[in-house]
Amino acid sequence: MLSVVLLVAIFALLRRGGLPLWPPRDVLARTDARFAAAFVAAMVVHLVIRYLRTWFLVAPVRRVPLLRLFSINAIGMAFISALPFRLGEAFRPAMLREQGKLSAWAVAGTVFAERILDGSMYGGMLLVGLAVAHRNPPVSFQAAGVTISTALVPRVARVAGLFFTSAFAAMAGLHFFREAARPLVLRVLSPVSPTFASRVATVVLRVADGFGFLTNPRYSLPYLAVTLFAGACHVVAVGWLSRAVGLPPLGFAEGMVVVGILALGFVPLNAPGFFGAVQVALYAGLSVFASPSEVLSQGAAFVFVFYVTYLGAIAFLAAVGASLGLLRS
Repeated sequence: MLSVVLLVAIFALLRRGGLPLWPPRDVLARTDARFAAAFVAAMVVHLVIRYLRTWFLVAPVRRVPLLRLFSINAIGMAFISALPFRLGEAFRPAMLREQGKLSAWAVAGTVFAERILDGSMYGGMLLVGLAVAHRNPPVSFQAAGVTISTALVPRVARVAGLFFTSAFAAMAGLHFFREAARPLVLRVLSPVSPTFASRVATVVLRVADGFGFLTNPRYSLPYLAVTLFAGACHVVAVGWLSRAVGLPPLGFAEGMVVVGILALGFVPLNAPGFFGAVQVALYAGLSVFASPSEVLSQGAAFVFVFYVTYLGAIAFLAAVGASLGLLRS
């Protein structure tokens, strides 16, 4: 019920803000099928790589079969997308935990690490793209009834870069000084409740176990390499989609900006399907390079096709993952 209320509220706000949810029919009809198909293929490759790369995060703690990881990540992403407030994030730790071998908190540590590293990569892509790409003069547009200026994009990018750099430093600090973390937690929380302090200290150490790949080049370097490749696929995909809908073609630098802003849109607690966040982020990204008239016509087709493809790819891969799980059972 809460999900329905959220979707209706966001739908109303987007309509009030003047951001089209459906593109003009004539613009959508002119979509180039070849570039659209290339976009879909690149998005599927992007997601598959993201699901498989988790092996490098979990392997230092416990070797898990690659197909099982794919299934759990594919189904987990469907839960994350379908449920509000990122409640689906609990799916991977719950499904991967093995009593006495792999704790749910260690898996949660790998999830934290994945989110922090993704934020660092996409934040870096956004900053580099803004520095290299040719941008239009700042414009303002309506989003959910609020006027937003694209002049804010560089400021938001710097704040995001600082946030994820700090988060990475905290993650590395917890990993390198994990032995000092337990007595520190006990010292701080024991006056409140010794039992509670002991439990929190145990959880902190289990989460730190999930950061073990950081100091092992055998896992960290391949993980970073495939993550960068997945990010490049995402950037290339939005470039192909811009060509498909008739927007001024987005080069790699421009694509990094659009994808970087989109990644920031995924950070807050979400409505089902990330509805609203995806639309506002993509319109903001396109507004940096396209004119307002292009954003509201070809840009509307871009946002619509991206969103439908994104949800469709997640649902398709979740079905594949579920089928693989049934075959193995």
